[in-house]
Amino acid sequence: MADRPAAELPAPEELWAHAATLTRWSAEHPLPVHNYRVEGAVLRSEDVGNGWWALTRVAGGRAGLYGIDNDYSDTVGCSPPMDLLAGGPAWLPWDHLTPVVHGEEAIGFVLWWADGVWRRAPYPAALGDDGASTMVPADDGEVREVLAALRADGTAAAEVQRKEAQAARAVREAAAPPVELPAGRGEPAGRRVPCWLPEHLAAALAVAMRASAESARALPAGDDVAAAEGVGAGRWLYVRVSVTDDGVGVERAYDQLPGWRRGTAGISDAWPETVRREMTQRAPRHRHSWVGLLEEDVFRTGLPAELCAVTEEERAGAARR
Repeated sequence: MADRPAAELPAPEELWAHAATLTRWSAEHPLPVHNYRVEGAVLRSEDVGNGWWALTRVAGGRAGLYGIDNDYSDTVGCSPPMDLLAGGPAWLPWDHLTPVVHGEEAIGFVLWWADGVWRRAPYPAALGDDGASTMVPADDGEVREVLAALRADGTAAAEVQRKEAQAARAVREAAAPPVELPAGRGEPAGRRVPCWLPEHLAAALAVAMRASAESARALPAGDDVAAAEGVGAGRWLYVRVSVTDDGVGVERAYDQLPGWRRGTAGISDAWPETVRREMTQRAPRHRHSWVGLLEEDVFRTGLPAELCAVTEEERAGAARR
């Protein structure tokens, strides 16, 4: 189940009414606040300096809200990358949102409205902010700001009253959506999450390695490591040496990032280029299933969504970092 947003936002009808009003006014003259545009079922703010947000109306009185605050969307720095569509309901307009999330612009938040509440994907408890509450207006303050600016500029009272009437009418009209996107038919199979940075791949690779099984290696008599490497079994990826009064213990890992190996959010645990060099030296039978991540063009296709899922441990704030 998706989490409820930390901050309450206005209902889609209210957001649409105020922004659509500003869209109409900005067609007449530049506004002192954010500008907007409406294209069919999608309304989008034009403030690309600090960030932007967009609202999409969906059949059945539902909606999707997405965008980014360039200063406060901490989600864009997560490793593995945040899957902002995780837990999304079947009715989401997946065909519309998937290209948006994978587009050239980074996305800091995605929310969906149904049954009178905004919901979102699960977040790690340690995540600071996704930027939605700072980027999306909480009321009609922008409309009132424009009206105040008009009065300050000496605009005729009749013109100000006309705009006030337009704003009030827009609120009434917003209850009956002009255009809606059809509801989706379920989450696409094999969905991917955008991968922008080597750190994203490194962290996702660490997730895959931790979930994999360790394959046994048949070492020659005497534990001759050099001989083992000579037959393509590969070197140890990780090793832990424990020295006690009773002797020395060695734990080896060829394929798996073991539970006792903890790094910084997975970034230093499985650096792709280092692991890739090791895999190219191994015989095929000693290359694990996750090696495909090193061969794919993930910066173009994205990462498998299951490698970007927020764990219950992370949601509880107990993840080691």
